[in-house]
Amino acid sequence: MPKQQLSLAPEALLYSGPLTWEQIPRVVDAAMAHGAPEVRLKLLISEQPLTKIVPDSMDTTKCRMSVIQRGTSSVSARLHGRYGRGGTRVIDGRFTAIRHPSQPAVWAILTDASSEFLRRPFRELLRHIHPRPTAPILRTPQLESLLALLQAQSTLSEMRISQVGYRARITSRGASKSVERDRRWTDLSLSEAFSEALEGGQWITDVSASYELHGGKRAYARLSRYAVFTFERHSSTAFLAYMERAVAMATEWYQFLKNRHRTRERLFHSRPFSINFNSPALGSGDQVVLLAKALRSIPKVSCTVLHSNPYLHAVMVDYRDGSTYEILVLSDSGLTVIPQGRATVRSLQRLCSHVFAGFREGSLEEVAYAI
Repeated sequence: MPKQQLSLAPEALLYSGPLTWEQIPRVVDAAMAHGAPEVRLKLLISEQPLTKIVPDSMDTTKCRMSVIQRGTSSVSARLHGRYGRGGTRVIDGRFTAIRHPSQPAVWAILTDASSEFLRRPFRELLRHIHPRPTAPILRTPQLESLLALLQAQSTLSEMRISQVGYRARITSRGASKSVERDRRWTDLSLSEAFSEALEGGQWITDVSASYELHGGKRAYARLSRYAVFTFERHSSTAFLAYMERAVAMATEWYQFLKNRHRTRERLFHSRPFSINFNSPALGSGDQVVLLAKALRSIPKVSCTVLHSNPYLHAVMVDYRDGSTYEILVLSDSGLTVIPQGRATVRSLQRLCSHVFAGFREGSLEEVAYAI
């Protein structure tokens, strides 16, 4: 096949026409067979169909967008962004958003562009979509369970963890930050890699696995906290192994955070929840101070600390959408979030994201009483 024809094949396969969820593994494998080095899939949750709320075009100081095709269950577009001083850094790419057939709020964003494409121009597009879609968060045990589904496939002869990105608490007294972040190359089994992280007090933000299919064909898969799945050489085995479970996790997470603010139907009672660290992570005043620092780091959110000794009571106001909630630390193993008159899923997601990134990963749990 001529080189020019080869380079255009992934574009035609991924973006030129409507796609359905069931077609994803076949189309992605075909795109990689025709020259795409890797393909990324990002899960998003949107209250409104992306086919309706993605604009036909967009032109901002940072990014331009134009729609390539729009169908009933998918929409494709090209994004062109300029970043850095003087706009010297160009990030260009395409994506297709595809709706899940049984969970219509869940969408898969497919792209063969670089990871920077999702972090820069695609994120810029999301800022101009209303209501803005939300990215689910996958915690360390969930990442492990998804990879366990891949490892259990009968078509695999071997799977090894090749790279781990992680964060860990800094316990030194008087430290200016609470978390260190790092990445390491490994050649470990799934259980060894996650056991090592757990024993080291780490939580995993992304993990890469290499696996061999029967017949000697090798493939690579990478999973990240913000539900970005990267495929290299072969995708259908991994996609069919864990994507439906990932969709279920995203849906469960969304339903957990949804409708927690005070409403007339609940007699204006709030539905609080807790972030449980499963350890005395807040056992010292220094750690409480570092948690407050993580809360203050959330962009476009004000944090007013009403009380901080010995425990924390803070009021948070999200200026992006008007959400308000209170944070209470009443024990050394977790915090309680009390949503107020308005508290969107996206605002609560940002809270969880910054706590996990800037302080420590925790599990979301129901509080048994309404406030």
